[in-house]
Amino acid sequence: MGGKDVLLCGISSESTPSSESCAIVWLLVPWAQDILTATEKWTVTLSDYHLDQWHPMHIGAQPVPKNLIKRWKEVFLSHQYDTNYGLSESTGSRCVHLGLGNIDHVGAIGMPGYRWADKIVDESGCKVEQGAVGELCVKGLGLMECYYKDPVATAEVLQDEWLHTGGHGSSGRGRVLLACGPQEGCHHHGRKEPLSGPDRGLHVRRSGYPGCGRDRTIR
Repeated sequence: MGGKDVLLCGISSESTPSSESCAIVWLLVPWAQDILTATEKWTVTLSDYHLDQWHPMHIGAQPVPKNLIKRWKEVFLSHQYDTNYGLSESTGSRCVHLGLGNIDHVGAIGMPGYRWADKIVDESGCKVEQGAVGELCVKGLGLMECYYKDPVATAEVLQDEWLHTGGHGSSGRGRVLLACGPQEGCHHHGRKEPLSGPDRGLHVRRSGYPGCGRDRTIR
């Protein structure tokens, strides 16, 4: 559309939206937490940066605590927010997303994106009742054709044009709640593998990140 992208690599996440005049920013939870912590400790003063052009903020790839977004909106009053869910097999993010203006529903990954469909199925592949936990499947024009030279793995995850994501969740009021815990498993290059560590569901009161200090612990 004539715009440009900026990929961060060893660059301060606090200053880049200003120096690059970013209007839309995709963050991970630890980065958002770093920015908020810096403003709260006054190690960063927002008035020192040009941020008027920055409005939407997106997060994906991990559970997003409601309290984090609440705090974000207290600092960045004009920002809109969206949660994005996706996989490499579905051409990246936004096959399911929360949608702008739905901050009250943070905790859900949202609804199918444009020309995408989703469903929650049981172990036999049958659609479960609303509210029941099952595996999230997505379908759309952005699905991969196959894993490179691996038809067995492809057949495991692509069935009747539906991608079995390996993520477990439930649906309610049109939105998907993703809750992938250690008792289930997630796909990694087409193979379902058990998760390790604490439950990574979205309904956690406290979520930490490997290799991060206490300042990055979400409460």
